[in-house]
Amino acid sequence: DFGIARAMNSATESNLTQAGSVMGTASYFSPEQAQGAQPDPRSDLYAIGVILFELIAGRAPFIGADDYELISAHLHDDPPPLDAARLTPGLVGVVFRCLEKRPGDRFESAKDVAFALQVVTEEIVLRMVRHAHELTGSKNLCMAGGVALNCVANGRVVRAGIFDDIWIQPAAGDAGGAVGAALAFHYMGTSQKDEARPRPSQRLLPGGDGMQ
Repeated sequence: DFGIARAMNSATESNLTQAGSVMGTASYFSPEQAQGAQPDPRSDLYAIGVILFELIAGRAPFIGADDYELISAHLHDDPPPLDAARLTPGLVGVVFRCLEKRPGDRFESAKDVAFALQVVTEEIVLRMVRHAHELTGSKNLCMAGGVALNCVANGRVVRAGIFDDIWIQPAAGDAGGAVGAALAFHYMGTSQKDEARPRPSQRLLPGGDGMQ
């Protein structure tokens, strides 16, 4: 359903729709689409809100016995609450702002959504590493996986001053977790602990946001 605003506003795609018609999948309709109004990029942001809600809650924010009931729900019903107690508050705010009924109450652009989600990601990463420090008491941190390559979030971890040494496993993607598990097994299972420590050139240095 992404890009419907462009398709419906494009002269080259004018043969796909008529004035007042509805285009898209009912589960991801924005209220303005459901009313047959001309959508704009903020209609796509509403669909992003629906997807984010599904990812978090495991169900769609609006349901109906058929498309007519579903469209009515998009127009008139409020989405059910999310379990804010287990979520970063900023994430809940992003989801519900995307799901606002009026386009003017949503984010202005996808760039604004991306910025808001970056801030949420940084807060989540900080909560995770603080929790790891509380559990282990270690002053050393090793992270792996796709999110671990978020250099802005890593910079916030460094500036928090929780750890003396931080090492980011440089394999891009979640496959890096397997490498970390193998190194951890080697470190815990042998007496040659120094072999498993990262070389100084691979540590994330305090005061910087990148790899040295």
